[in-house]
Amino acid sequence: MIKIDLHIHSKYSFDSHLEPKTIIEIAKKRNLDGIAITDHDSLKGSIEAKKISNDFLIIEGSEINTISGEILAYGIQEEIRPNLLIEETIDQIHEQGGIAVTPHPYDLFRNRLHKNIVKGIDGIEVINAGCILSIFNILAFIKAREMKLPMTAGSDAHTKKDIGTAFTVFEPNDDVIKMIKNGLCRPEGKLSMPPIQPGSTMLRLLNKI
Repeated sequence: MIKIDLHIHSKYSFDSHLEPKTIIEIAKKRNLDGIAITDHDSLKGSIEAKKISNDFLIIEGSEINTISGEILAYGIQEEIRPNLLIEETIDQIHEQGGIAVTPHPYDLFRNRLHKNIVKGIDGIEVINAGCILSIFNILAFIKAREMKLPMTAGSDAHTKKDIGTAFTVFEPNDDVIKMIKNGLCRPEGKLSMPPIQPGSTMLRLLNKI
């Protein structure tokens, strides 16, 4: 089995200061087999991580803002313009051969509650370690099961301590994107501990000032 944290933010997100190199080093220490750096509306973190790591699995990713909420894009090679219709964003992800996963859809502390669950998504993130309350992830799990969609997990890390708190488990295989799409994966992990979560939240607030 291999473990991949599918939701991490680097310095190329407005709410994180993590260097891609640092993320990789920490992920290795925490016995992860791979990561996806999913910066807000940017592939820069993924690109940089790919360049500096030849012995660690890097999944290309980005967390794209749409008018209906955020969408995690995996397996894309070109950045997609933010603030489009969510259906248009998903179409552009698919045109690049990527997949679209809905992150933290029931988190009351994020904008546009569950508006990012639409026809055409390839999966739902059912464990997001950045959620403050477990019920947000439970509701996402129930929805994914109801829609018979693949389930993923990620730390949504914005600080060093968060990395690897939640991850997705796969059988060893080179084509992680295909395995997610086919539901050949399992979400695992937990919420960030209270002393950790405020650090991520504070970074987001400070960067908006």
